[in-house]
Amino acid sequence: MSHRPVVITGPPRVGKSIAADRVARALGFIVMAADELRLSFWGLADRDERQAKRRSVYDDAIYGSDGRVVVEGWDLMLHDMLEKSLRFELGAFDGGRVDLRHAVDLRTRFGARVFAFGAALDDAGTRIAAMRRHAQSGYSWIAGLSDAEILPIAEQSRTMSLSLRDAARTADVPYFECRSASFENDMDRAVAAILATA
Repeated sequence: MSHRPVVITGPPRVGKSIAADRVARALGFIVMAADELRLSFWGLADRDERQAKRRSVYDDAIYGSDGRVVVEGWDLMLHDMLEKSLRFELGAFDGGRVDLRHAVDLRTRFGARVFAFGAALDDAGTRIAAMRRHAQSGYSWIAGLSDAEILPIAEQSRTMSLSLRDAARTADVPYFECRSASFENDMDRAVAAILATA
């Protein structure tokens, strides 16, 4: 394999897809969303079978592209996915399940460049507005929720980010946050840092 893939992980609505698209365009890579890749192993009840299938799916995606791929998704920061929807997973998160071993495994086996994006510690109103803004680009179920229903989800994303920041430090994975007030500047800096590793 002649190229080093890029892996971007983090909780929902923190800028992973935007970063992945910009990095892929700059490098001439393709983007593969973990949301799509995991459909082939989410329904497997046996944990060992599920993990083996997960590994096989990611291997095929990386080998099939000769490493010219940016893989982005939030499940790469969780050790063991529940066979539930994203909505259930976010609601069930207890603050202690962030684990970068899947992403680090791709770094070990393929030389992947791994990066983590977290939710900036903006105020509650800003986080709710950001989730509403992005609802049309995915997770459309958010659009039908009240602010009172969205706030706990936004708080869960923030809690996951705090745990992710610690996990990233432990795993020696660069960690980025893009604040709402300076999103474009923060994103530009993050993308430049990723591209500098090429």
